[in-house]
Order: sequence, then C-alpha cells, then structure tokens
Amino acid sequence: MKAIHSYNDHLDDLVMFCNHYKESVVEAILQLSLLTCSSSVYALVINKFRLSCFKKHETYEASNMKQTINIMQKHNLEFSLIIKFYTEYFSEEIFRVESLSQLKTDIQVVDIN
Repeated sequence: MKAIHSYNDHLDDLVMFCNHYKESVVEAILQLSLLTCSSSVYALVINKFRLSCFKKHETYEASNMKQTINIMQKHNLEFSLIIKFYTEYFSEEIFRVESLSQLKTDIQVVDIN
C-alpha cells in the first residue's frame, strides 16, 4: 500500500498474475475504493475444494491413503474419480483415477504420504 499511496497519479486498477496473492490484492483494491468482489469471493473461487463444496458437489477430503480408502468405502464411491491433491490455491496435481492401484501410484508421484 505504501508504494500505491506514494504514486502521484491516477490509478484505475490493479492487476495480479499469481493467485496466491489474490486475496491481499483484493484487500488493497477495496482500500483504494476500486471496484471488485470481496476477498472472500476470490478465496472461494481459487480454492477448488471450497468451490466444489459451495457448488454442492459430492466432495471429500482425506489426508492419506487410508482415509481415502475409508471415504471410498463409506460413500460407495466408484471409479473413475477426480483426485486433487491439496496445494493451497493452485490447480496442480489433479488426476483422474480409474483404479486403486493408479491412485496409489499418483500419490507416490506427488509424494504426499
């Protein structure tokens, strides 16, 4: 905000190129009375898990393979499944899995266990 306030000319908008900073930039935009959505809206749409929950999609969260298998059994989930490893805001590490062995392989690739 210091840099923005020290700018001695008219400012129309702020642009960001990294989702990780989107909430902070939105807060700055709001402080400058520029038009935008609230930071909570941006927080929702850039987090795939929260967005899926908001859209009322059948969504589950697990921390390890054992929890994943338990969720699959409890909710009678069948393949194919879309698995997204939690990496904060980004859409990295999304896999479509067709079997339990493929899921185990993908988990090893991501190295979350």
